Amino acid sequence: MERFREHFDDVETERITYTFALPEGLLSPLIRMTPLTWNAGDERISDVLSEGMKEITIDLRVIVGKRR
Repeated sequence: MERFREHFDDVETERITYTFALPEGLLSPLIRMTPLTWNAGDERISDVLSEGMKEITIDLRVIVGKRR
């Protein structure tokens, strides 16, 4: 955040959190695109996929600033 403030004025943040129902067939692409699995082996990824997942929680912070 401090690095952002070095380049922008009037910085505001907003936290956005919600639960998202994960449609069938999207778990595999979601798992494979996340940085958490970039170093995971195929066996570990298969284990996670076999456990299944019905929903995910989105939790992010939006940072908005005006350029100096």
